[in-house]
Amino acid sequence: MAENPNFQEDTDAYPMLIAVLEAVEEELADTSESVGYASIQVGPTPVIEHAGMPGGKVCGELIVSYVLHYPLGNDLEPQAAPGCGFVGGHDIIVGVYRCAPEVKRTTNGYIPPTAAQYLNSTRQVLADKEAVKRALCKALKGRDYLLRNWEASGEEGNAVGGVWSVTVGPTR
Repeated sequence: MAENPNFQEDTDAYPMLIAVLEAVEEELADTSESVGYASIQVGPTPVIEHAGMPGGKVCGELIVSYVLHYPLGNDLEPQAAPGCGFVGGHDIIVGVYRCAPEVKRTTNGYIPPTAAQYLNSTRQVLADKEAVKRALCKALKGRDYLLRNWEASGEEGNAVGGVWSVTVGPTR
């Protein structure tokens, strides 16, 4: 496919998404546990394609997702703006998902995960939460931003984790 000569790259949001992805990967490798797969997506519901897949070899997935662009007020809140000449804010979500403790199938029935396995899984999810928070603070230096909230995700496709919701202003 030939590249369109009139293609115009986003010069604010896309570089910010790349910086966030790289900072989180680095922070996870330094302080928690590396992930096997990382992606940048668009939309409010991340698509978990690798973590927790049956028979899969990847048990960690990092997702940075671009959710919303809007005219930005002084307090990083949306505001009405006439025309196209507005300063834009970006809402992103950043999440890490890991394989959940699994029920084991045996010839005699099923064996549920142990309390220790659930505890270790919870411990890893919370370590990931803090690693992502540290990475966001590093990656978004030079911008106004709000860490809105972190929301846990239960076993969806045998993956557990959570996402930070972040509002990001333009580069200062």
